[in-house]
Amino acid sequence: MNTIRQPAWAVISVLLSAVAPPPAAGQNLLAELGCGGCHPGVPVEENFRSKTPDLTFAGERYQPAWLFRYLQQPEKIRVHIGRSRMPDFNFSAEQALAVTLFLQEQKSDPSRRPFAAISEAADTDEKIPTPELISQTGCLQCHTLDGTGAGTAAELTRMGRRLQQDWLQNYLVQPQFYGVSAAVMPALFFTADSTRGTLQQRLPGARRKITEIARFLAARGKDERREDEELFRQARTAFPNATAELGEKLFLSQNCLACHRLKGLEAPWQYNAPPLAGAGGRLRSGWLADFLQKPTVVRPAGYFPGSGSRMPDFHLDDEEVREILTFLKPEKESNADVPAPLSPFARRKIEKMLHEKLSCLGCHQLDGRGGRVGPDLSAVGSRLQPAIIAALLRDPVAVLGHRAMPAHPMPAGRREALVRYLTHKTGPATAQSLPEFTPWFYPQNPRSAPELYRAYCASCHGLQGQGDGFNASFLPVKPTAHADRAAMAPRADDTLFDGIAAGGMILDKHPFMPAWGKTLRAAEIRSLVAYMRTLCRCTQPEWAQEVRGTNRKP
Repeated sequence: MNTIRQPAWAVISVLLSAVAPPPAAGQNLLAELGCGGCHPGVPVEENFRSKTPDLTFAGERYQPAWLFRYLQQPEKIRVHIGRSRMPDFNFSAEQALAVTLFLQEQKSDPSRRPFAAISEAADTDEKIPTPELISQTGCLQCHTLDGTGAGTAAELTRMGRRLQQDWLQNYLVQPQFYGVSAAVMPALFFTADSTRGTLQQRLPGARRKITEIARFLAARGKDERREDEELFRQARTAFPNATAELGEKLFLSQNCLACHRLKGLEAPWQYNAPPLAGAGGRLRSGWLADFLQKPTVVRPAGYFPGSGSRMPDFHLDDEEVREILTFLKPEKESNADVPAPLSPFARRKIEKMLHEKLSCLGCHQLDGRGGRVGPDLSAVGSRLQPAIIAALLRDPVAVLGHRAMPAHPMPAGRREALVRYLTHKTGPATAQSLPEFTPWFYPQNPRSAPELYRAYCASCHGLQGQGDGFNASFLPVKPTAHADRAAMAPRADDTLFDGIAAGGMILDKHPFMPAWGKTLRAAEIRSLVAYMRTLCRCTQPEWAQEVRGTNRKP
C-alpha cells in the first residue's frame, strides 16, 4: 500500500534551519529572476528587460557556434545585473541548433550600422599596444582582462569565442544603437550629434583604435571557438530538420520575450505558467523544495497543451531556495488532512475504472500508461495537497484558471474514492519523457472554431484533423481523423455533438476521449462540429438533415 511520503517538513526544516529570511526577500528574488514574465501574480523588476541582451541584433552579435553551446550550457556573463541570469531550458542539441539558426537571422541593416557612419579621416595619433590601449580608454574600470580590472562587467579574456569582430567594432562606436543604456556602457570613442545626425570623434584616432581593439578581442578565445565550430558543424549535419522556422516556434514557446527584446516579434500569450499566489497551499512542501532545487517536467506538452513550455532550471542555491519558500509559505502538513486510503478491493476497482471507464488517462500518465498532455498521476499525492486534488476533480477551471482540463461528470462517491486513491499515489517524481512535436500556440481565450479546435482537440486529433496530434502515439486507440471524409460523412452532426459533449463512451468509442459538455458551451460545441465539416469537406448524411420534412440545423 502506498503511504504519504513525509520528508516535507524535514526538508523544509533543513532549508529554513538558518534564520528565515523575510518574505520580501523571496519576492525580490522572483522579481530579479524575471519569474513574473511567465507566472501571473508575481511582480517583475522595473526595467527588467533592459538588463538582458536585445536579441534584435543577435545574428550580427554572437558567434553562432558559441550560441549553440550556450543554449545547452548557459553560464552567467553579465555580472552587473545582480542575481538575474539565463536559466537552463534543457534544450536538446537539435532544439538548440534550431533556436541558434533563428537568432542568426536577426540582424540590422548593414548600411545603418554605426561603424559605416564614421569617416576614414587621416590618423596621426601614435600607435599604442592594444592591452595598454584598453586600459587607457577606461575599459578595465568595469571589465576584466587576463585577471586585471574591476570585474563588474563582462570578462574580456574570452570575448572572441562569444562575439563577432564586426559587431564589436559597431558596438564600440555607439553602444546605444544596440539598446544598451549609457549608464551601463558609455560611448567612449564617439559622441552622437543629434542635431546633425552624425558621430563626433572624442578621442584622436578613434576609428583605428576601435578597429585594433575589436581585432584584438576577437582573437581571444579562438582555440575554444574552433572547438565550438566543429560541434556546430556536426550538429548541422546530424539534424537537417532543425530550421530557423522551428527555432522561432521554440523561442516563442519558452516565452523568451518575457526577458529579451526582439523587434517585430510578439509573445503569443501574457503568461505560460501557473500562478504563484497560493502555491504554498496547493503544493506539498517537500515536493516544492525538491522542485526548486531541481525542476522536473510536470506538464510534458506545456502549461497550455501544445505550447511546449517548460520550467527552466535557475540552479538556485540553498539560500535562494530558502527565500522563495519563505515567500510562498508552504503549509505544514498534517495527517489529519489526508483522507484514509482505500481498501485493496476499492483501490483495484478505481484502477480498473481509470483504465477502462474514465477519461483521465487520455491526458495523464499513470504508472507508465496514458497521455502526455497533463501532469503524471503516478505520484501526484506527493505533489498536490488532498484538498487541491478534490477541487481539481470537482471544478478544474476554478483551480487552473483555464479550460484545458475538462470537468468530468461523476457521482460524488466515485469522486471521493478517486481523491483518496490519488492522494495515496506517492513516491519520488517520475521522469517524464517529452513528446516530440513542433510547438503551437494555444489561445488563452479561444473563441473562434479554429481556436477552439486547436485548444481542445488538436493534442490528439492533430492541427489539421489527421488524427496525428502529439498525444496520439500515447493512446491505445488512434484518434479519429476528422479530415477523413470516409469516416466522417456517415456521422450525423448530432452524433459528433454528443461525442464532444459526453465523451467517447457515449458513442461506444474509447473512454479516453473526454467529455467537454460541462466545460464548453453548447454554441462552442456546435461551432466545433461545423469546423470538423470543413476539415473533412463533407456534410452529414441526407437522412440526418431531414426531420419531419424540414432541414435540421446542426
